[in-house]
Amino acid sequence: MTGLQQRLLRFIRSELERTGGVAPAFTEMRDHLGLASKSGVHRLLCKLEAQGLIHRDRGRVRNIVLADPDLSHVSDTALLAETARRGLLQVAHA
Repeated sequence: MTGLQQRLLRFIRSELERTGGVAPAFTEMRDHLGLASKSGVHRLLCKLEAQGLIHRDRGRVRNIVLADPDLSHVSDTALLAETARRGLLQVAHA
């Protein structure tokens, strides 16, 4: 893995932790890495995905998921909120 790929993966991980599971936008990643265009971010993400380090859902924005995240530090409330946002959790109404 290149240094730039490592920096991007660390940034994604830190943003996922900071926001409770919401991935950074392409512009945020571009600015963090000091790249000239979002296409550079796209190429890096494709390489991280090919290496099995991340997964992306092509039909959604901010759709990056770590392949093997350590979520022990994330609160249950944040995990449930993100799961519901992604449509993976159905909340029963009483």
